[in-house]
Amino acid sequence: MAVANVLVFHAIKLLGPVRISAFQFLSPAVAVVVGALWLREAIRFGQIVGGLLIGAGILVLRVPPEGGRRRARGDAAHPSR
Repeated sequence: MAVANVLVFHAIKLLGPVRISAFQFLSPAVAVVVGALWLREAIRFGQIVGGLLIGAGILVLRVPPEGGRRRARGDAAHPSR
């Protein structure tokens, strides 16, 4: 658990909190896949739908707004750039 926290905080430092927080939503989907592969648990229809919704949500967060550009990390502090 401690190693996972160190990795997450290092990723936040490198990529920023918004980008990393979006991928934190993958945790339940990964748990379902690991449970199916390692513990031979059945994947149910609702879990598949949930995984698709998680993926769709991450894609929505990653698509830039129409007609605008994504702001870089430093843009808010220096709007004249």
